[in-house]
Order: sequence, then structure tokens, then C-alpha cells
Amino acid sequence: MIEEVNCHIGVKKVEVGAFDRCLSLRRVIMLGVEVVQQGAFWNCKALTDVQCGKLEIIGINAFAYCESLTSINLPSAKIVDYRAFIHRKALTNANLW
Repeated sequence: MIEEVNCHIGVKKVEVGAFDRCLSLRRVIMLGVEVVQQGAFWNCKALTDVQCGKLEIIGINAFAYCESLTSINLPSAKIVDYRAFIHRKALTNANLW
């Protein structure tokens, strides 16, 4: 049961579906990640906290169905693909600068 993921600063990409339906995942820290691919965190219903540093590209459905995600800070975002945050009930704050 994975509750937290802390990516090494050298990790640059989270691959397609990497944490797809990881229902216990609550927190993700990915300060060096530049790309989150399609559906990487799809349906992670318990996910509440995502910390990014260099994230530039967010793929289709990357955070879709993350129903507990309330806020995400994306200061380096350049591309937020179609439906990246679709069907999220709690997201009220997405800082893109």
C-alpha cells in the first residue's frame, strides 16, 4: 500500500499510468520531474497533496478522477493537456505561475 511517493531529484518523467488507480496514494513530491505523462495518477482518489518544482508538461488525464486533490502548484507549467484534471471534485486552486 503506497501512501507517499518522493521522486529523486534526478527523475525527469512519470510514465504513462505509473500510479494508475493507486487508491491509497495521498502525497506526491516530484521536485525534479518535468513531464507527467498520460494517466500517470489517474483515479488516485486519496491524493490530496502534489508538490512540483520543474513540472512543465502534464499529459491527458494525468490527474483525472483525483477526487481529493484540492490544490496544486504548477509554477513551471507550459503545457496542460486536454482533460488533465477532469472529474476532480475538490480541486479549487491551481496556481500556474
